[in-house]
Formats: sequence, structure tokens, C-alpha cells
Amino acid sequence: MDQSLYTVKQMATTTLRQREAINVFIDAGLRAISALGIDRVSVSHVAEMAKSSRPTFYAYFGDISGLWAESWLAYGQEFLSKLSDPLYRLEVTSAEEKARMGALLEIFTVSHRIPEVQEIVAPVAQNWWLSNRGSSEFSELKLSWLTANRLGSWLTQPIEPKAIMSSIVEPILAMVGDKPSGVAADPRFETLPEIRDPKSQDESLEGQLLDAVIRVIAKSGVTAASMTRIARNAQVSTGTIYPRYSNGEEILLDAFEYAISQVTNENFGFINQTGFSPDQFGAIVLAGLSDKRMTWRNFRVETHLHARVYSALAIRMRKALETTNQRVATGLGSLPISAGERESIAFLIHTIGIGMALLQNASIQVAEIDHRLITREMIAAMARR
Repeated sequence: MDQSLYTVKQMATTTLRQREAINVFIDAGLRAISALGIDRVSVSHVAEMAKSSRPTFYAYFGDISGLWAESWLAYGQEFLSKLSDPLYRLEVTSAEEKARMGALLEIFTVSHRIPEVQEIVAPVAQNWWLSNRGSSEFSELKLSWLTANRLGSWLTQPIEPKAIMSSIVEPILAMVGDKPSGVAADPRFETLPEIRDPKSQDESLEGQLLDAVIRVIAKSGVTAASMTRIARNAQVSTGTIYPRYSNGEEILLDAFEYAISQVTNENFGFINQTGFSPDQFGAIVLAGLSDKRMTWRNFRVETHLHARVYSALAIRMRKALETTNQRVATGLGSLPISAGERESIAFLIHTIGIGMALLQNASIQVAEIDHRLITREMIAAMARR
């Protein structure tokens, strides 16, 4: 027998077995995300679900971030292809696919704060974008609004199922066609509004602590926001927190209320009594992608991620959405749309902000295209029906 042929065959068999074992771990990891939330999954959880050992896991992946990177390599392109397919409907897929897509969404969401995952997610996302964006700014805008809304809606629906109403944007995008019709720009909104991250307006200790919570969560996620880290970020001793807050959950809820109140009040401060125009809608979307709103964008994304597994936060978020949506419906003024369309557009404003943040975090340059162009075209298309 030729010993070299035997050796090659054995190596190929071993490699195949390794690949199969890796796939079992990937499948277990995605199921663990679906069940627990990505920041609560441990190596022990995955090894148990894979019916394997922790040493075997470490041999293949190094740590949990390595598993998320391998998972994206396995399924990331499929996730993005479905995300940008106008005919794809997550709501009518199987429970198994919903769980897998939700888990991949969570990997995509946290990638900006995990270097080992970001270095895998960003190149795949950039290649996907370059392959699908078309040859004009208008085609880029249509792709960005389709995919951003889906990302934002999918992240919000576990908290508020009515967020699916934002899918109203999809038939509207179909109505606007492949190139702009030439709707005139509104000269009042050539300059973007100056909007900022939420920040305490005084030097109170409470304000400093809430600012610190927002910064820590925006950078590292909710589970990283320990009382010790919050205190250090606020440059105070840990002992100064406990008379005010007994645990991180209490301070998280207060930080969310504090942040959402500041941001919505600032945003609505730019709306005239007669309601905001299509160009103003696009201008606020674009301004929200500036560096001055980066902390808020990431804080909001992280709280949505955490609210799926923390009911008290989910309740606060649903209430905030209801209040904000009512204000948006009023702010739509005399636009030629029905009451149901007003509620759908209110959800769209919410989901677009979240989805654009995720695209930008994946190094997609959505802040470099003029969103006023697409908002005026969409409203004009609705009026022509």
C-alpha cells in the first residue's frame, strides 16, 4: 500500500470531522444567542448545547468572540443577502430560520465593540454593499433605507411587535422607481440641525452618573456596565453610587429615561408647529449619523439588544415608543397620509435610526449620502397614489 495516499486520506478525514465539529458548535452558539441573548452566552452554555467539552471549544475558537467570528463567516453573507432581497420576508419564515437570523443580527449588532468580530463582519458587509448599492446615490439611498429599516425593525420587534408596521417603506421604495423624479429641495433645510448626545446640563452627581452609564453602555454593552466601572467613568468612588442606586438595573432604567427624554425633546424642537417637511425628516436622519450623536446611537442599540432579555427595560421602551409615536404623528402635520400611515411612519423613523446606526458601525458610509433626497421622493410618491 502507498503510505502517502493513506496519510492524505486520513488528513482529509480528520479535517472533515473538525469542520463538522465546528459546525455543531456554531449551531449551538446561534441557538444559545436566541435563548439567552448574545451577552449572556458563555463557553459552558455552548459546550453543553453542543454536547462537547470546554477544552474542545477552546481548541477550535479560543474564546466566545472567536465563535461569533466563525459564525459570521459561516452565515454572514447569507444574512446580508436576505437582508437586501426585496422579496424576503422574515415574518413568514420558519421558527428555526427566525432564530438563526435573530442570532446573526445580534452578532452584527455587537461587532462594533468586539475587535475580533468586527474584523470579520466589516469586510463581508463592505463587499455586500459594493455588490448591491448600484451606480448612483439614489440607488444607494434605496438600499440603505430598505436594509436599515429591516435591521431596526428586526431588533425592535422582540420588544414591540408593532414595529413591523415600519415595513410600509418597502412598497413606497418600489413606487419611487429607479431614479429621482426631480422633486424640488426645500431650501429651509439645506443646513443640518445641530443635534448632540444626551448630557447633563449641570454638575450634579446624579447627572454625572447617568452620563457615565450611557457612555459605558454605548462603548461596551449593558452587561459591561458594572457599578464599579460606572463610578470610575464618572470619576467618583463606588460608595457614592449605592445610597442612590442599589444595583445596575435601577441605574440603567433611569439612564434610559434620562437619555430618551433629552434626545426626543431636542429632535422635536426642530419641528415647526405646522409639522416637519419631507426634507426636514431626511435632514434629521442625516444629522443623527454625525459624530455628535454616536454615543446616543450606540446606547440605543445596546438597550434594544438587552431589552429582549430584561422585561422591565422592555416595558419602559414600549412606553417611550408609544409617547414618541404620538408626537411624530402630530408632527407629520398636513402630509397627505392616513392615520394608519402616520403610525407606520412613526415606527419607520424609529427603526431607520437604529438600522442606520448598525450599517454605519459595519463601516457602510450611510452618513455620506443625502437622505433628504429619498424622503422627499417617498412622500411625493405617496401623494401621487
